[in-house]
Amino acid sequence: MKKKKPSEKLQSKNKNSTISTSIPAIGDITANLGNETFFKGHLTYEGTVKIDGKVEGEIIAKDTLIIGEKAEINADIKVGRLISYGKIIGNIIASDRADFFAPATISGSIQSPVISLDDGVVFEGECKIGIVGVSDQINEFLEIKEGTRDVDI
Repeated sequence: MKKKKPSEKLQSKNKNSTISTSIPAIGDITANLGNETFFKGHLTYEGTVKIDGKVEGEIIAKDTLIIGEKAEINADIKVGRLISYGKIIGNIIASDRADFFAPATISGSIQSPVISLDDGVVFEGECKIGIVGVSDQINEFLEIKEGTRDVDI
C-alpha cells in the first residue's frame, strides 16, 4: 500500500506574518514550468502546476496553481486555488482561495471567497471577496474550451 505524502505547510518569509496555509506536497505537483520556460497562449491542466518561468495569455484550471518567486505572469488566471510568490499582471479568479506571499506583486483584479496577502506583497487593483459562482465560471469556461457548449463569461 502506497503511503500518501502529507501536505507541506507554507510559511511566509516575514517573521511577523500570521498567514499559514497548506499546499500539496512537492510529489503531488503534476507539472513544473521551470525558470527558463516561456509559454504564450491558453494553458489548461488538471492537478497542481508550479510555474517558475514566464507565461503570457490565459491560465485556466479547476485545481491548484503555484507561482514561484522568479515567475512573471502576464495572463488572466481562473483556477481553483492560487498560491503566489511571483509577479502577476492580469485578472485573477480563484474559486477556492488565493494566497499571496512576499515578494509577490499583483496588478489587476482578484475575485475569490478567501484572499490572503502577506506583509510585503504589493497589490494594485480591485479585490472582491466572497464571490458566489466563481467555480461555475471556471467550469463553464473549461467546457467551452472542450467544445461542449458556448457560454459568455
